[in-house]
Amino acid sequence: MRIIFQFLLKFNFFYKLAQLLQWERSTFDAKNICKIISPENIVLRGPFKGMKYPSLEVAGSALLPKILGSYEDELFEVVNKILSTKYSEVLDVGCAEGYYAVGLARKMISTKFFAYDTDEKALGL
Repeated sequence: MRIIFQFLLKFNFFYKLAQLLQWERSTFDAKNICKIISPENIVLRGPFKGMKYPSLEVAGSALLPKILGSYEDELFEVVNKILSTKYSEVLDVGCAEGYYAVGLARKMISTKFFAYDTDEKALGL
C-alpha cells in the first residue's frame, strides 16, 4: 500500500489520499480508491488519458492501474507508434473489457475496429 500512496502523492492527490486514510480498512480496495481519485471513472494519464470507463469492472486484469493510466506502461511506446500509423482496420483478439480497443479507437477515428473475446464476463462489460 505504501507504494500506491507514494504514487498517488506524485500526482497531487494529497487531499484525496487524506480522505482515503480516514476510511476503515475494510473499505480500502481498488474500486474505492478509483472512486476517490477519479469519481467519473476517467483514465488519468498515459496514451488513453481522458477515456471514460463505463463501470469499475474489469475482466482478468487490474482496475487501479487502468484508471491511473499506468496499466502496462512498458507498452506506451508501442501504443504511441500504433497511434501514429494510419491503419484502415485493427483487430483486437482477447480484448477483455476493451481497454485497448476503445482507447485506440477514440484516437484513431478513421480506423475500423474489431474486438473479440470468449470470456463471458468480458463480453458483458
